[in-house]
Amino acid sequence: FINVFFFTLTSLLGLWVVCGSLVPWDTPRGPGVSERSSFQVLVKFYKGHRLQHADWDIIEQSVAVLSPAAQATRHLEGTTYATLPLVLPYIHRLFAASADVALHLPWCKPGQQWLRPSQIIPAVRAARKLLQEDFKRRWIDELPVAERNALEIATLLDPRFKQFKFPGLRPGTDLSDEKEAALATIRGTWQSDWKLVVPAAADAEASFNALSSLPPPPASTPKSKVQCAGISRG
Repeated sequence: FINVFFFTLTSLLGLWVVCGSLVPWDTPRGPGVSERSSFQVLVKFYKGHRLQHADWDIIEQSVAVLSPAAQATRHLEGTTYATLPLVLPYIHRLFAASADVALHLPWCKPGQQWLRPSQIIPAVRAARKLLQEDFKRRWIDELPVAERNALEIATLLDPRFKQFKFPGLRPGTDLSDEKEAALATIRGTWQSDWKLVVPAAADAEASFNALSSLPPPPASTPKSKVQCAGISRG
């Protein structure tokens, strides 16, 4: 919200600088005239386009809706730690944060930091619903199987998330089915790709006989002595 405020302030200051070019060419010029005319143009423009209280409420609630996604993006862009195990926990967290539940505004005063769904502006509430539907489509319904398997394995191998208990979820969230599916994935990958294959007894015997039938290595030849500057090297 603070970033939005400073962006708006900067835009107004930039508009102040540009307003000199908006003054009609026949405006009288002289000491103080150009500045006063520019100010009048700015005031007129601002009155016609200024943000109303309802607009600021929309901006504030929209920032609250998008804050979890901004935090997830910032953490997943890290370069000094593994980020793959964080993807699946953040998928569940963003899906929960975009549900039709109370909206958190942490910058407000205590007692005013939560809005019930009925208190959210209808347009923001509708956008929040569309955001959750997009999360579900991208990261649950249409996520390729190979990518899903990689995320599940990375999550299980991270000691923080091996129980599939992720921070930021609502109390009582049950991910036991997702955990069992991830365990099945890692077991199948172990059997097909990672498990060490031990040869059978017959194959081991055949390999031993094949090695026994090889001709012996050539006998080693005695090292020759090389005379160099009166030093004998063997």
